[in-house]
Amino acid sequence: MTGDSLFSEWLLREIEARGLTYSDVARQGKISHARVSQVLAGELPGKRFCLAIAKALQIPAETVFREAGLLPPVPEPDAALENALYLFRRLTVADQERILAMMRALVTLSEAEEK
Repeated sequence: MTGDSLFSEWLLREIEARGLTYSDVARQGKISHARVSQVLAGELPGKRFCLAIAKALQIPAETVFREAGLLPPVPEPDAALENALYLFRRLTVADQERILAMMRALVTLSEAEEK
């Protein structure tokens, strides 16, 4: 299996997991429906396409570039952290503070359970 088909399979899973259509992805990413279809059929994605897909799926561009083979892979814990950081940065400052407070509470609870 080539890297292109791995990317197209990954992209298809991501689209389906979000309940989107190809047209939804094209519209949200501001790319043509035909281009989405071409990449899903196995054509190589380029930088512009990857950026558009990241926008459409609301995921870090680095994730799409890695899946497309345009960046080296990162270990799984780093990928989760990268995604969490991407989402965190999209929040308001007030929501970021709430998330940090929740994380501190979870760590405290987890540490208490370990004892």
